[in-house]
Amino acid sequence: MYNNIAITYGAIGEHQDRLEYDEKSLAIWKKILPPEHPDLARSYNNLAEAYGAIGEHHNRLKYNEKALIIREKILSSDHPDLAVSYNNLAETYGALGEHQKRLDYNKKALSIREKAFSPEHPDLALSFNNLAWTYHDLGDLNNAVNYMRKAVAIWEKTLPDTHPYVEESKRDLATLEEKLRKQKG
Repeated sequence: MYNNIAITYGAIGEHQDRLEYDEKSLAIWKKILPPEHPDLARSYNNLAEAYGAIGEHHNRLKYNEKALIIREKILSSDHPDLAVSYNNLAETYGALGEHQKRLDYNKKALSIREKAFSPEHPDLALSFNNLAWTYHDLGDLNNAVNYMRKAVAIWEKTLPDTHPYVEESKRDLATLEEKLRKQKG
């Protein structure tokens, strides 16, 4: 129940209240679940998201890492939920300005998703998109453009033309291509 209240507060932008209810939810889970239960990992991820929403990225990192530790113990090395944890860590490292670590975790997430999903799966497009922006932030516009093209190609095949991912990724690709043209002079 606390988790549902937390989700509602997050949806309306009341992130401090969301954090409070995510903490209440975690406290209950810790009392009733074994320390390596998947719902405990999910609860840690929820707390990480709440901390990220209020800009407390070091706390966000702490809870992302707790979720990852559980998932690495209980899941196979190619399980999609492990890719989610890697993706979450990549986002957190990006928010902290640690783009090389962000890249490392983006690549781990992509590696799992390439094994777990078909070549046109939307989660694969998400990984390509994330890698594009990571490479952009590292100043590698060639790789940024290449990965964004892959993301656009998947989303164009799997989503309606009017879907926000399709529209946004096309705009992003145009922006990245323009930056690359200017860089090449």
